[in-house]
Amino acid sequence: MEEPPEILRFGAELKDQVDLIHGVTESQLGLLQEIRDVIRERANLEKDYSTKLLALTKKAQEKKAKRMLGVVLGQEPSKQYTDDTIRTSTLDVALQAFLTSWEETANLHSTFASELGNAVVEDLRRLERKKEETNRMQMAFYAKLLSERERIYGDRSKSQQKYYDECGEVESARQKQGGSLSVERSSGHDRHSERVAKQYEQQKTDMLNSKNNYIVSIALANKAKSNMYQQDIPELEDQFQDIQANLVARLVESLAQTQTFTHTHLKSLTIKAEQATSAIAKVDITRDQNLFIAFNLRHFTSPPDWKFEACASYYDTGTINTEPGPKVFLQNRFTRAQAKLEEAKGLMQTKDQEANGVRVQVAKEIADEKTDKYLELRHQVTQYNTSVVLIQKELEVLSTALGGDVGAQQPHNFKSSTFSIPATCEYCHSSIWGLAKQGKTCKSCGISVHARCEMKIPAECTGTTAKSGHSKNSLSITKTDSNSGHGGPSLMSPKSSLTTAVATPSTFTTAVATPSSFTTQPPHEEHPTVMGKVVFDFTASSPFELTVEEGDRVKVLEEDDGSGWVKIQRESTGKSGLVPASYVKLDSDEDSDEEEIMQPPSMPVPKPITVQRSGKYVVAIYPYEAQGDDELALAEGQRYELTGGEHGGDRYGEGWWEGISADGRHGIFPSNYVQHI
Repeated sequence: MEEPPEILRFGAELKDQVDLIHGVTESQLGLLQEIRDVIRERANLEKDYSTKLLALTKKAQEKKAKRMLGVVLGQEPSKQYTDDTIRTSTLDVALQAFLTSWEETANLHSTFASELGNAVVEDLRRLERKKEETNRMQMAFYAKLLSERERIYGDRSKSQQKYYDECGEVESARQKQGGSLSVERSSGHDRHSERVAKQYEQQKTDMLNSKNNYIVSIALANKAKSNMYQQDIPELEDQFQDIQANLVARLVESLAQTQTFTHTHLKSLTIKAEQATSAIAKVDITRDQNLFIAFNLRHFTSPPDWKFEACASYYDTGTINTEPGPKVFLQNRFTRAQAKLEEAKGLMQTKDQEANGVRVQVAKEIADEKTDKYLELRHQVTQYNTSVVLIQKELEVLSTALGGDVGAQQPHNFKSSTFSIPATCEYCHSSIWGLAKQGKTCKSCGISVHARCEMKIPAECTGTTAKSGHSKNSLSITKTDSNSGHGGPSLMSPKSSLTTAVATPSTFTTAVATPSSFTTQPPHEEHPTVMGKVVFDFTASSPFELTVEEGDRVKVLEEDDGSGWVKIQRESTGKSGLVPASYVKLDSDEDSDEEEIMQPPSMPVPKPITVQRSGKYVVAIYPYEAQGDDELALAEGQRYELTGGEHGGDRYGEGWWEGISADGRHGIFPSNYVQHI
């Protein structure tokens, strides 16, 4: 155990340092005032916090009262309810306890503020005032001691001066007496000498008395000095020491009282917080959800199935027609559905495995990112499963109608094309000519058809390019993305036959199912690297073209497929894009077929095609992201003008319309993503 420190006293240790000690007292009083001000400000803060917390709690209580019906029972419960019904919810009980703890906390802060202000601050103010009076009294006494000392010192000085003056008088009298004696001896008279001798004796007596007074005053001054420095001032300094000790002790006592109030306050807050925590821990989600179910039970009848409704102007039955023309259409649709089914199953299985790998219990998971990922995967699985179910039903209906006759099963690999000069449709033998992808060309056998005739061509692709009426020189095909496929509506299109309103387009923002989803593409063949040189300058007029200069070395990525364009990569920059085939001379040019050159070297730079406008507008009701160069991205709420012409606008093709955006871009988009204005 540490020994107590030695007790030292100011009077014994600090000789004649009253002013220094008084300065410490003044500093202590200043500190006392500052601490009092700080505690007063703390009390004001607590009071202000209490007022604001009470107001906040009241507002929260009002909002809770309005909100809890919708949270506990829903906005339109099917059963009669009362306020007590809502209060049976464990969540409501927990929230009430939570807000009540805030209200009680506000009251506790108000009480704490009153304790600090009425007890601590006032005690410190009284202590400060009292100690200031004591300090002034001590300094007044110190001034009195100094005054008394100066008076005694002054008496000594006066006695000394009087003694010195008397000594001078005695010396003067002595000299007078000596002169008088010499005169008297010469004249023989003694009367005058006696009188002078008598005065001298009297003066000497006065001098001795002054001397005695002077000696006494010295003794008194020395005694006063000794008493002042040995007793009076040390005693005064000790008094200051005791006053300072008392001031500090009283200050410490007030601080301790403040901490006692604080501890009591915090303990009360802890109790209220624990009570609220206990109520929150009793929230029973299952019980509350069961309560919601109990007050929202309603009779449900599944909507009736749709049935075939004959047209009022043309009598027909609900049996699928399998005459030769419609049968080809059904066979093509069956073939396409088979390809989509395999792809959809594979994607669904992959997403299902990914979702199972996440292993999330949504009701208990605290990592929101993990939960969102799991839910996103489950949404995708649901979408793919819906696709699989619908495709299976589609195959079932088609198989029953076809009776097993699914056709040649050699589908064409059609690609959307734009024809700058008329071409002949292989199916209807009428001209194909339009501004933007008004037809399709098979990449395997080279036949061309209208977009509307694609599904009417029998699936009997020969795999070789025709050399007769479908010469490459009759086409000018714009390169597009590889997923244009058949150009029809997606599997998920709400207006597609046999897949009606499965899911809204907004559910596919994660690009799970797009209008070109579940289409099969022929395997890509590997080609040797073909190099060449640019023979004419070319300036790109669209984002899909590439600006090149004469003499540039290029790598051919995609050869001319009859469109008059090749896709190249510029060696100097690494950028790729489309250029006219006639602007590139291949290194193996001597082996190339000159008849395949679509345009002479003097061909002018292609100009953008002027789009015919219709003056009709639609508004996008869902966002859509373009999946290819020929498609137009849609922004929800934006207006788009439909193109004109025989095969433009809403007459473009099955499930697809063509339009123009506000900035002049045009392309096709799913018809079920927009509505007429």
